[in-house]
Amino acid sequence: VQTQGPPEFPGLARALDGLHVRTRTATVRRQILFSAGDTLDTLAVGESIRRLRRLRYLRDVELSGVRCGAGPVDLVLTTRDDWSVKPKVQVRSGKSEIGVTERNLLGSGRELSLHARSQQGRVGVGFTLNDPWFFNSRFSAQLGQDMYRDGQDWIANLRLREESVLAPWGAELGGIVSSYEPGLVGSDAFERASGHLLVRRRLFDTPASV
Repeated sequence: VQTQGPPEFPGLARALDGLHVRTRTATVRRQILFSAGDTLDTLAVGESIRRLRRLRYLRDVELSGVRCGAGPVDLVLTTRDDWSVKPKVQVRSGKSEIGVTERNLLGSGRELSLHARSQQGRVGVGFTLNDPWFFNSRFSAQLGQDMYRDGQDWIANLRLREESVLAPWGAELGGIVSSYEPGLVGSDAFERASGHLLVRRRLFDTPASV
């Protein structure tokens, strides 16, 4: 596995290149569904490339194979990073937001967003953290919080990470907790919580479809 940084900025802006942390090889290997010594499976190879190409912090993914005679095949997987820091400015009627997202935190594939938003007269700040490999387990996790002067929102999701489209099971557990404590005399305060559980089961698979 070979990882490459994003294209260099021209001129004086090239000084910003040093701020980018290149994707770790271990982050790329986690998406690969085959390993050294396996019989070459084109379905596993194709699914691995698809998983890598849908990652928003990778600009390009290329797999090349070399075979000498009847010996084993050497595979070289090369990825090139995209710039993973993405600013956001959004202004709409009754709602505005400014923030920044790091889609590849320290080359680990984790995503961290920081934002400030105004909605229906309420101004707040918050964060969202997405970890596709929660404590190096089979689960991915999301945690977020929005804090306002008169309340706060918490959101959390835990999801069984799908190894591939052939995975027999999938599941997701999540919830949100909101609290509102207005400073106006006579106004109602409340706390609301909701949750969900989704389960997926593969019904069948054939050589042509899943």
